Amino acid sequence: MMTVNQVIPCPVCKGDIPFDARQLILGVKFSCPTCGAGIGLAVDSRSHVDQAKQKFQMVKDFNKK
Repeated sequence: MMTVNQVIPCPVCKGDIPFDARQLILGVKFSCPTCGAGIGLAVDSRSHVDQAKQKFQMVKDFNKK
């Protein structure tokens, strides 16, 4: 998985919150540089993300054959 810095609109002030997708998936929270509001992956969502990563890896492995 490539690490790419991205931005997501702040839910409070609509400014840009820079984040790293890999770190977000790992549970790191990110703050808006303008207003301080934070974003993070909900604990309830982590199992869904893990399942999606496993399925993606299966597809990648299958395509290598």
